[in-house]
Amino acid sequence: MSRTSHKLPTLRAAWTLDDLPDGERFWQRVEATLRRHLGEPGAAAGRAAAAAIEEYVLAAQAEANAVPLARAEARVAELRRTAAAFWQALWRERRDGATEAESLIEQMSDHRPDLALRALGKLAGDFVSACDRAQEELAALARGKHGAPGAAWTQFIAALADLFEAATATPATASKDRTAAQPSRFVRFAHAVQSLLPWIFWRHPRATKNTKPSAEPSGAFTLAVAKALAVRRRARHRYGSPLPARIRNRVYPISALSSGPKSDKSDFG
Repeated sequence: MSRTSHKLPTLRAAWTLDDLPDGERFWQRVEATLRRHLGEPGAAAGRAAAAAIEEYVLAAQAEANAVPLARAEARVAELRRTAAAFWQALWRERRDGATEAESLIEQMSDHRPDLALRALGKLAGDFVSACDRAQEELAALARGKHGAPGAAWTQFIAALADLFEAATATPATASKDRTAAQPSRFVRFAHAVQSLLPWIFWRHPRATKNTKPSAEPSGAFTLAVAKALAVRRRARHRYGSPLPARIRNRVYPISALSSGPKSDKSDFG
């Protein structure tokens, strides 16, 4: 199956941040990472980082578990064919003995209103109409790029870039030159945040359960960040300034950031 085959948007998360064995220590490490790379970013940056992390964890799993659109299209088509045949059988022209046969069926169903032939005919017709609308929706989704490989990580980097620029007042950059002497400040920040997550969420390169986090971002990681930032710039050019990272109502246990001093840079979103 093609890596770029159309997918059906879904959200089937087998794991969330609530499943961390030591959630308090995880958020402490997030807080320490923000301070190390951003200085004193303030409470808004802490909430934005937490939201970006949580959204990436959910989106990455949705991306991995997304159902190929072709499977959904086949199932809807199958159900529509069956329902349409049933509807036609219920409403076709009556022949000798049909009325008696239908009366017997209704008698055997204890004359339940929902199993009356007329009620079933209407229900089957409504179901066929619903299948028609589902096929139209699937056709529209086929024109999109739901579940595209790497989209969740690209959005994650974009959210971190929004946070980084708001907290530091400097642009998020990454070099496409693999021979660059040092990765940029933003690349180091993004790599440090990713390294806090369980290995299944590491990208560029992917990891196994025996992989240990590297101290420095790889050339592949830097190049991937540069590409993600290019996607972000194109989106900004097309849609205008990107929205700040969405801040959820959930309370994240980043206590020091919540109580730390605020600066002009922290009041964003």
